[in-house]
Amino acid sequence: MTACMTVRTQTPAVATSAPQAKAATQRVAVTSVVDEVPPVSRAIAEAQEARLQALLGPLRTRVVEGANLPTDTVFIGSLPFPIRTVTGVRYDTAQSWVRQTEADVRQRLETPEFRETELQDVAVFVRAQVDARIHESNMQTMEGGLVSRESVQRYVQDFLSIFEQATTSSQFRVTFTVLTEPRGAKFELCREYAPNDCTAVGTNVTLPGIFRGRYIYKIHLGGYHPVQAPLNLVNFGQSLLRCPLRTLTNPAGAVPCTPE
Repeated sequence: MTACMTVRTQTPAVATSAPQAKAATQRVAVTSVVDEVPPVSRAIAEAQEARLQALLGPLRTRVVEGANLPTDTVFIGSLPFPIRTVTGVRYDTAQSWVRQTEADVRQRLETPEFRETELQDVAVFVRAQVDARIHESNMQTMEGGLVSRESVQRYVQDFLSIFEQATTSSQFRVTFTVLTEPRGAKFELCREYAPNDCTAVGTNVTLPGIFRGRYIYKIHLGGYHPVQAPLNLVNFGQSLLRCPLRTLTNPAGAVPCTPE
């Protein structure tokens, strides 16, 4: 009985063909890469953040100017002995600034940099928020037709908070990992609107905080077919972009990456 059990536990080796062995090795290698914690590359997110700040910078400057509007002093009472004075911004001056600021914001958001790039969702958000602020911008009018300095400053802060939300909100961003098989390729992410404006990183890395939008990606690795294909991140809900590369000897050519 013991001998019988010993025979059963010593399973004879099964012959495996070369292609099967190679496929099994590749599966193990891929699994080990996925199980690893990939390094993080913030190069693309930082480049996008710099571009967004450059676009919004002039708007912020314009808005902040509202805090420096000239003030007037109105004397209340019988001259030449006024019993009270009120200092503030003239109502017509404040309203003129408000209208011009709103026009500047709308005009900026209509530029191709916002409308035709990954920042288009940001533009829609900011535009909607600005429209809402217009209806809520009831600046407090004081005696003598002046607007309080506090009212103007609140309006300024409202505009600045819109831009702050646009640059920090997670709803406009996505994080995913790029995995090439084999490893070691160069991955470039380019704006669809400007396909030659690309940011290059390695592969088998996690890309955090990428603005949702439409892109083109390029992958290069010596000895393999280069890959170039569109990447729509507008509603991208996956966490992995798997990119199998084919050798130059493969007549089928390159294949695009697969979101997983």
